[in-house]
Amino acid sequence: MSFPIHRLPSSSKGEEVANFIRFEIISGKFQTGDKISENFIASTYNTSRSPAREALRILQYEGLVSLERMGAVVHGMTRKDLQEINDLRLLLEGFCMKKCAKEGDESLFALLNFLLEQMKISAKKNDLVEYSLHDIAFHEAIIEASKHKRFMNVWKGIKNIVVTTLLIATEKRMEMAEEEAEFLVKKYEDVKHEDIVETMQKKDMEGIDRTLRIHFEDTRKTVLDILFK
Repeated sequence: MSFPIHRLPSSSKGEEVANFIRFEIISGKFQTGDKISENFIASTYNTSRSPAREALRILQYEGLVSLERMGAVVHGMTRKDLQEINDLRLLLEGFCMKKCAKEGDESLFALLNFLLEQMKISAKKNDLVEYSLHDIAFHEAIIEASKHKRFMNVWKGIKNIVVTTLLIATEKRMEMAEEEAEFLVKKYEDVKHEDIVETMQKKDMEGIDRTLRIHFEDTRKTVLDILFK
């Protein structure tokens, strides 16, 4: 799988390079303990050393590398790391969903239903990248609508790891499926994002907890169990 860099926004060359390296760390091209020099990054990704340093600082913040003089050492991404991110998302998104449910913002529900339709269209087109980006946009919309600044900062710190692992895991699972199109349509049906919207509209707090636990259990199966199979 070539990383779909052109479909992921980045505000600088350093962020773009970080996107590539993050993908190669999580996909296993770079192993734990590998050393990556600024010169290697500059020559490999056709950039100068300043964006290379920026990329390494981003990846250090995400816990994927530790900085050394003129480069970095790869820490990698373990199953425990991803499970902890999953746990964090469960707590964070549960709070945000309940807050949004209490406020009953119809414009948010309209946006979520629009994103659900886009996911369905992507599934039918067998476009795993588009599907995954709409999936992330669905969850991000809820976090943004909660207007909780600190939670939004936490989300921004893990978002790129979540996107990258989702893309890698989805492609791997598709490779195991007999019919790729049927797999994505089935994935769309299994995730049941509609249930999340429905419980929020009903202000059903227990339902939100229940639905979210089911959703993240599905995430564990479709992401963690595939990446570390």
